[in-house]
Amino acid sequence: VVDTTPPVFENSTPSASSVAQTSFTLNTDIDGAGTIYYVVVSDGATAPTASEVKAGTASGGASAITHGNAAVSTGGFTNDFNVAGLTANMAYDVYVVAQDDVSTPNLQAAVTKIDVTTTAQIVITEIMYNSPESGVDTAEFIEFYNAGSTPVNMVGYSIQSAVVYTFGNVTINAGDYYVLTTNLVSFTATYGSSADAQWTSGDLSNGGEVIEL
Repeated sequence: VVDTTPPVFENSTPSASSVAQTSFTLNTDIDGAGTIYYVVVSDGATAPTASEVKAGTASGGASAITHGNAAVSTGGFTNDFNVAGLTANMAYDVYVVAQDDVSTPNLQAAVTKIDVTTTAQIVITEIMYNSPESGVDTAEFIEFYNAGSTPVNMVGYSIQSAVVYTFGNVTINAGDYYVLTTNLVSFTATYGSSADAQWTSGDLSNGGEVIEL
């Protein structure tokens, strides 16, 4: 009897876990011995074929952002790929395919796609929308933190919801904070320390709102 049936992914895989700024874990599990292949391409790129994923390329033979494969022959036929070298706060399409290990391997006809978005390097760590000074809230602030391992130049970044501010040629080093406030003088008087900059206009709502960088 000739085996003509390709393997099947199991246990809700392929899936992504431990998503970080420049990496994630690609979890895979098939129902028998074989080889698992993957490619990572830009979000919205044309889907590669199964043969292209096996070859480690994007659609049409173009270069993938990254790719890999692993043979699984024992145990539960699982493999967790460490997919690295990505860009923070970026969406990617990940295509995965598997084939068995018979003498004439059976490759899955259709690829499986999962969506992965890496985490941001610059994150908002604190929002003071109802500052403690008496009267009008003049010491509101938003605190940003560089959670990555490299400096980030903020030129061109802006906030257009809630408050209005466009960053100039400012670099936030790894592990450092940057604080925007309603009023620099009121901030120092209220908290006894200095903020980095004052936003252009607007106020933070006490009722909740979206703040997007």
